[in-house]
Amino acid sequence: MTYQDIHTFLTIASSSSLSKAAESHRLSALEEELGTELIIRRKGSRTLELTDAGQRFVPIARKWEQLWIETGKIKFERPSTQLRIVNVDSLNFYFM
Repeated sequence: MTYQDIHTFLTIASSSSLSKAAESHRLSALEEELGTELIIRRKGSRTLELTDAGQRFVPIARKWEQLWIETGKIKFERPSTQLRIVNVDSLNFYFM
């Protein structure tokens, strides 16, 4: 399962367009990996309907996509170089 697979599923689910579903082999690969169909395919129909599994998978896929985005941001974050030491005044008098 890749980011592209998840992104493709969410795009198809949000657009409700079977033509977009037909264009992608990623959806079939994702369904095969999950072991269940995510959309109901009907010949001649221009709209799609999610299966029960597809409806349950939408929030999971959104979380997965968000985690992927957050993970990608880690490499751009800079570690803090500050060291903060906090003491109560009584210890300051003792050590100083």
